[in-house]
Amino acid sequence: MICSVAFGCFPWEFYFPDNKPRRRAYEIYGRIMFAYYIVFIFTIFVQLVVMLKRPDFDIDAVCANMCVTLINIVTLFRQLVFHFNPKFTKIIQKVIDMESRIYRKGDEKICSIYTKYVKGINKSLKLYFCFIGSLLVIFCVRPLLADPVEQRVGDEVKLVRPLPQSSWFPIDTEEQYL
Repeated sequence: MICSVAFGCFPWEFYFPDNKPRRRAYEIYGRIMFAYYIVFIFTIFVQLVVMLKRPDFDIDAVCANMCVTLINIVTLFRQLVFHFNPKFTKIIQKVIDMESRIYRKGDEKICSIYTKYVKGINKSLKLYFCFIGSLLVIFCVRPLLADPVEQRVGDEVKLVRPLPQSSWFPIDTEEQYL
């Protein structure tokens, strides 16, 4: 849930229900993130085709590209389901209605049990978010600490540093940034 909100996946109509400007801002953010993911995944596939057409085909780089690409594709599909599937919206609405019914009845015992489990779930989600965040930091920092790899391009040998995600850019990333 936390990651879905961070990527703009969560349905806009349920986020900030009482604050229209914030809900509109989140809707715009979600649309921008959705467009970004489409463009980013397109560039990943372009880079994959470039990698496959090279004469010095590197299977490790292709596998690394595909592993992270699959995560991005799953996130894009999640955005599609969250935004454009009315069944999913109905499920979330049912959960919200059930929560409000539980609290409206005012039964202290049921409310305390419910609150206890919600706190436990929130704690687990925060722990999961910390775990994912630490993996993301490791994923992004590892290329900075890794030794450059020698790659033969024609008659010359280039030292190429691995990037966190191989995606296509209209410039030579090794020449411009490494």
